[in-house]
Amino acid sequence: MKHFTLLTLVAAFILSSSSFAQTDLQLNSFRISSTSGNEVPPNHVTEVSYTIQNTGTVAIPQGAVFIRTVSNGTNPVVGPDNITLNAALAPGDSITYSTSSPYTFTSLAMENVCLSTFLDTSFTETDTLNNIICQQYQVSSAINVDIAIINTTIVSPNDLDGHDLDNGDEPAPDIGEISFQMVNLGDLAYLANTTYNIDVYIDNDVISGFGNPGQVLNPGDTSGVLSTTEAALIPETPQEVGTHEFCVEYTGGDDVGSNDADCAEFELIDTYVPPPPFGVEEGVNANLKIFASNGNILVTGIIEPIDLTVMDMAGKLVTVQSMNSDGIVPMTETAKGVYMIQATSAINGNTSIYKISVQ
Repeated sequence: MKHFTLLTLVAAFILSSSSFAQTDLQLNSFRISSTSGNEVPPNHVTEVSYTIQNTGTVAIPQGAVFIRTVSNGTNPVVGPDNITLNAALAPGDSITYSTSSPYTFTSLAMENVCLSTFLDTSFTETDTLNNIICQQYQVSSAINVDIAIINTTIVSPNDLDGHDLDNGDEPAPDIGEISFQMVNLGDLAYLANTTYNIDVYIDNDVISGFGNPGQVLNPGDTSGVLSTTEAALIPETPQEVGTHEFCVEYTGGDDVGSNDADCAEFELIDTYVPPPPFGVEEGVNANLKIFASNGNILVTGIIEPIDLTVMDMAGKLVTVQSMNSDGIVPMTETAKGVYMIQATSAINGNTSIYKISVQ
């Protein structure tokens, strides 16, 4: 009799314990990029982050699937999508996810955004009232959106500016690493998982990509340094003499376009002097100075009549001019670039060669 009673008590305890095993996945919160007053600009596109928590008494196992939907009222906009837990979720634990697709606002005034998370039908949740949250957002054209790019830098190589091409024998090296920062000058607070449309370009060679600082950008915040060494995201280095612009530009669309791009300049030079007959010979005089000024060629230190021959780097004759005193060779109607100038004494025929960049 006592033995039978013990078995009965054990069975009753097991049944009682099983009755308290609860499976419950609760949606704690969700966030979008908006103002602190839940305002967004028209046609706003935003990532959505949300946090779920196991509020049951048993672990939700790895591999469990829940269905997540983001809706405009009752109309699904993102999803429904099946999301798989990559690890078990113990009682009390929570985890934050982000939607793989953005949410786009379509209303003109007020939009009721709802997010729901339900375990699939292989689970029976003890509470189905904590799986959905709705939040109203005011759509307003008064919201200022402004992302600026700053501190654009060619990290590697750090000596590209002033590189001497030496007639093509020393080509400019590939850019190996670039960096920049972003500043949020608008009204929106951006989520940490926000991706930003970015163009990287040198002169007219443009590559489009994305930047993700991995941090919340509240109004007034400056991101950490974003950098990349991925060759597919960096334009090829030009091999032409002159001043070139390397730029990073935010292309996501905002209200202030003047600060969307930030550029770093670098100059490539070529000090190569061709051999005779267009080469350095005895020299005209030590006082003669030839340099670029305001898009023209300025000649000073003339002490005897000289003939100036100006040629481009392809050897094409640009102009020939005789000078008896200091003066200017007009070049404003000529293309910017590097020119070779041969100064020849009209008295003894001695020559000097000069190489200048006219910008």
